[in-house]
Order: sequence, then structure tokens, then C-alpha cells
Amino acid sequence: MRNGVRQLPPAEYRLTGADGGVIWVHAEAIALCGPDGRMQRYIASFIDVSEGKRQEAALREQARMCAVLWNALLEMRETHYRRAKLRGDKKTSLTAFDQGKDITTLNAAAKTDLSLAEWRIIPRGTQERVADMLDLAMKAFFKRAKSGAGAASGYPRYKSTRFAENIPLREPAKSCWKFEAKVLDGGRPS
Repeated sequence: MRNGVRQLPPAEYRLTGADGGVIWVHAEAIALCGPDGRMQRYIASFIDVSEGKRQEAALREQARMCAVLWNALLEMRETHYRRAKLRGDKKTSLTAFDQGKDITTLNAAAKTDLSLAEWRIIPRGTQERVADMLDLAMKAFFKRAKSGAGAASGYPRYKSTRFAENIPLREPAKSCWKFEAKVLDGGRPS
């Protein structure tokens, strides 16, 4: 390119300082070319995106822990079902309510047991939402199985913790505010 400007693709770089500190920067640059087509100079901008990278890593870890929780809850349901069948119990399934008690126990243990400390990164509402989603998946599975879908019923699958991307959030509560206006004879709200 002669006498021109060439846009270089944006990139993110991890930089390590002399003190060992790490920062992430987003870089964008253009190259200015001379009459002979050779680059003469660059004009670049660097923006520190370290905080965003830290938040992204924390969210990724939280998504991984949600997948671990899903898998643990699914395994608990399968184990409970097998044990109940062996004992001849009438109630062979667990519900989200039943598993909520187990989550409460796990959270209480995580406060004192350092090996369970990673559970603290998942907010309680998110933990409950994971249990609710598994409950819905199981109900849908049993509904399809009872309708005669057979092997195509779609049993809930274990989630990959390596490629976890979802963090189920609790739906916002319905508003507790109620607005009413009564129209009087004059046509204005009271």
C-alpha cells in the first residue's frame, strides 16, 4: 500500500510488569505507509481491560460451579431413585424442594469446611434456580416418557464443566406495588 493508512486488527494482550503484576490491554492500531509502500509509523491506543477480564474469569468459574451443582443434583436424584427402588419405597423421586434442603446443608458446611469454599461463589438464588431447572427437566422427561415417547424421552444430561457457559438467574420477583386510580365525576384520577 502506497501513501496510505492500513487498519490493523484489534487485539488483547496480557502484559507482565517487572514487579510480576499482570494487566490486560485492548490494542487498536493503524499503520501509516510512505510513498514506497513501507510502513513508516504506527498510531496505537491501549486500553486497560484488566477488571473486565477478572470479572469474566469470575463469571466463567461461577458457570462452571453451576454445572458442577447440576451434575451433583442429578446424581443425587439417580442415587435416591436406585436406593428407593431397592428398599421398595413408594416415593422414588426427589423434588427441587427436597434438594433445597441439601443445598442449605451444603452452604452451612461451606462456611466452616475450606474444601467446600468454592460453593460460596454461587449465590443462593442461583443454586435454587439450578435445582428448579433440573426439576423442570425431570418433570418434562417423565411427561414425555408417560406419553409413550420411550427411548426418545430425552433424559436430562450431565453438563460439561469444561465448557460451562450458563449461569441460571432467579427470575425477578413480581412487583409488590399495585397502582390504582379511580376516576371521579370530574374526569380526574383521585
